[in-house]
Amino acid sequence: MAQVTPLVHHLQQSLTCLEEQIGDELAALAVSVGRHLAREAFRAHPEHVVESVRSLLAADPPLLGRPRLYLNPADLPRVEQAIGAELARLGWQCLSDTSLSVGGCRAEADSGCHDASLESRLALLSRQLRQRA
Repeated sequence: MAQVTPLVHHLQQSLTCLEEQIGDELAALAVSVGRHLAREAFRAHPEHVVESVRSLLAADPPLLGRPRLYLNPADLPRVEQAIGAELARLGWQCLSDTSLSVGGCRAEADSGCHDASLESRLALLSRQLRQRA
């Protein structure tokens, strides 16, 4: 029995390590699939960026002081056409940001920032999956 105990302990450690690796790999796979699906969804329905912007602007806490909305250059004309007048009336400045993926947006003001970029959403998903694993 004394010879088996260290082997059992080593096996338990190996299984724990394997479980962590599998969890990390599953989380990475889920994020990769999510990234692909999100990009395809915005390619198929580019108008959905307008809803993303509306949700972002309605987020709490409200952004105050020189509000700026950053969008992927491909999304900027679509958003300006759909709700540009409303944004201008509310004092928002729409700006292009090549670091944002199509469909993503980021709102900034003197009082803070709300990030609805695809990258930040996937990072949040990844953290949540790793916590559950």
